[in-house]
Amino acid sequence: MTYSIVAFDPDTASWGVAVASKAMCVGAHVPWGSVGVGAVATQAWHDLRYGYEGLAALHDGLAANEVIERLTGTDAESIYRQLGVVDAKGRTASFTGPECLPWAGGFAGDGWAVQGNILSGPHVVDAMAEAYEASRGAFASRLLTALLAGDRAGGDRRGRQSASVKIWSAPPTDNPDRGGIALFLRVDDAVLPVDDLQTMQARVAEDPGLLFCP
Repeated sequence: MTYSIVAFDPDTASWGVAVASKAMCVGAHVPWGSVGVGAVATQAWHDLRYGYEGLAALHDGLAANEVIERLTGTDAESIYRQLGVVDAKGRTASFTGPECLPWAGGFAGDGWAVQGNILSGPHVVDAMAEAYEASRGAFASRLLTALLAGDRAGGDRRGRQSASVKIWSAPPTDNPDRGGIALFLRVDDAVLPVDDLQTMQARVAEDPGLLFCP
């Protein structure tokens, strides 16, 4: 019911996850990350353990594919799960359990990985990868360009409901309390959540103060 991209931006030393789903509040449980460590998207019959234990494995220095091996190797229910990982060095990996509801799949490229389940077809993740590779500009914009491409290609075959983008990068010295979160936007229940997310990101780009208002 979900499609996502995890990626690393070497120009800004940032890690990010963008995700959309025909389920409410997808931004609350799919994206995980940490500055200088990496990022994880856990989805399908998702397990929050894949989030916090995945980050712990990344912190231990494991490469993205090794993180997936550690998480799925001892999990009998990994056949129902899906996972995207980008590590501290920008290495990426994508995992789709063989029992994920179709269409389900994903693949990794240079600094990014795309994955999705219950999609209208493989063209969804293909469109995301092509859009991200062809995009230029701010990291957040590139992630959302990929997400919108997946949406326009058919996305979740059941429809639309929520979307989110989350980016981790070294915090400004005057904002140490952000915990490395440079951007975190969520649309939890909407008719066109990816479009709404792009609108939100554009407004924040014009006025960053909107993001961390008390």
